[in-house]
Amino acid sequence: MQSDQDLLEAFVKSNDERAFRCVAERYSGLIYHTALRSLNDRTLAQDVAQRVLSVLAKKASQVARGGVPLPAWLHRTAVLEAKSVRRSEFRHQRKKEALMRAPSESPDSNDPAWKEALPHLDAAIDSLPEADRRVILLHFVSEMTFPEIALRVGKSAAAVQKQSRRALETLQRILGRRGIALSVGILTAGLTAEMAKAGPVLLLPALASLSTVGQTTTSVIVVNKTTLAAIGASLLLCGIPLAYQQSTLNDLELRLGAASGSSSDIRSASKAASAKSLSMVERLARDLKAQDRDVPRYVAAVDCIQGLRNDELIALIKEAVVSPMPVPDGNAVFNWLFDTLARRDPELALNILMDSVPSEYIRKSEGARSLLVNSMRRLSERDGQKALDWFNGHLDQIRSLPEWPRSPTGTLENHIRVELAYGLLASDPIATLDVLKPVPAENLATAFRSIAEDDPFPKEKISGFVRTVRELLPEKESTKAVSRLVSRMIPSGPGSLPYESVDALLASASFSPSERDAITSQAGVQRISIQVHDDGLEAGILQYKAWLETRFVEGIDRKVGETLGQMILSWQNQDDQIYKVMLNRQTLGLGDETVVGLLSTAGQKYDEAQVRELADSLSDQELARELISQVNKRRTE
Repeated sequence: MQSDQDLLEAFVKSNDERAFRCVAERYSGLIYHTALRSLNDRTLAQDVAQRVLSVLAKKASQVARGGVPLPAWLHRTAVLEAKSVRRSEFRHQRKKEALMRAPSESPDSNDPAWKEALPHLDAAIDSLPEADRRVILLHFVSEMTFPEIALRVGKSAAAVQKQSRRALETLQRILGRRGIALSVGILTAGLTAEMAKAGPVLLLPALASLSTVGQTTTSVIVVNKTTLAAIGASLLLCGIPLAYQQSTLNDLELRLGAASGSSSDIRSASKAASAKSLSMVERLARDLKAQDRDVPRYVAAVDCIQGLRNDELIALIKEAVVSPMPVPDGNAVFNWLFDTLARRDPELALNILMDSVPSEYIRKSEGARSLLVNSMRRLSERDGQKALDWFNGHLDQIRSLPEWPRSPTGTLENHIRVELAYGLLASDPIATLDVLKPVPAENLATAFRSIAEDDPFPKEKISGFVRTVRELLPEKESTKAVSRLVSRMIPSGPGSLPYESVDALLASASFSPSERDAITSQAGVQRISIQVHDDGLEAGILQYKAWLETRFVEGIDRKVGETLGQMILSWQNQDDQIYKVMLNRQTLGLGDETVVGLLSTAGQKYDEAQVRELADSLSDQELARELISQVNKRRTE
């Protein structure tokens, strides 16, 4: 079988139609299903596939010389073309409603999580680092084995396999940030099924008009009547939406003109505009509700909102809060409109919320209070002093609002104080203390946990964070807070170098001895747990011990044991492996203090027989009896 490179070069050099046909047949499944997952519409996916093939024919020479694997190039082009089509859907509403839509062709369509992931899958793949994306596509699209990919990219098969796993874990995290929880196993199985799907027979472009060769050719694949009819219908419908688009703009302008009046004026304008059709907020509400059953309609509504100017967003926000729509529909539109405005200009959004949205609406809407909290966080991140000034100027209004039951810090005001403090950590630690001091002591630990969960946490805020928690929390709690923060900043993916990263982090602030101990222990927990799956538990322990020796003079074995105990408490799946290593610890150069550290930290996780066997392996039998007594006491507490 000829390689992709040979086929492209044959097409570029001699306009070989057979070569282009081979490429199209080889990757029609990749192109078509990439578009289908994003658009959930067969006809539109076929249209995207035609576009991709046209682009390939035009740029074949560049692609052949570019050095990027053809599957990777085709995948990215399909993602971009699908995105372009998706963005135009709102302007072509009538066309979209006329096209036949088909249900998802996912082999796991009964799995809600997988079905939810499909529209986002290709954009997530496209956002992977280039090297990771290349490995994923070569493996799942070209069905190359890891040794074959290794020869292609100049690495060992083991390195490629690790890179593939890392890429899948990255993909898992990207989807997770969108609220889609999938295991790596499900991702692997899903990608295997999705990327191997065959595509429909596609109408190839007139190659002579697209290539640089200039020879006369005709289409080289004969399409069936159904496909040709679908393509023809798609082309005929392209001209319909122009007048529809203009009426939509006129409708928007009508409401924008009325927005400066009273609420009753806005309601009247809305009714007048909807005399012949739904108002814009009603159409948005309808389309936003279509997320599960009609992905293109939902995405088009989101794209429309994101394309509005700020004054248009403000006018529609005001309309949404007085609309006669059902409350859930009105809230959904309000939340989308306000969040879009807040992402652009959080101070403007906060002013609109407090000064232009009826207070009764905020009182009744938990979502509005949530948006208030989130917008304060955004403003504090951009300009801490401006956020502080806004907070002080609106404190009485904030205190007049009902409490937010979901607030982890007790009250709505406290939650806003925490979000405000985040932006002040780097620029003004003194102001941070003043902002957080009114928060009750029992809520402060939760407050700092909320701050520390920002991912990624900026390094320039570490010193301010450490200083603030020391001032406001007891030493034990402040140590936990600092350890929790820094542990989230330690790279945890396969192939990372977390110990070197921890060294840099430890140098970024003045940590106390207890904080340094907690941080180094957490680093060991994360790295050893990774190496259990890579090089093995013993290798992870030895690497951790070698790193500790660069930081400490004594007590290293005890620290290794305590870290392994923390690992058991954190991960709860390494008990037996660690138990066996401890019984043979001498082979790793570990002394009795390792067992002491392990049993002192997590001895209660083992049964009495295992505890006794570990204790009996100690040379100091009095110490062994004391450890057994301590473990039994903790087990009964």
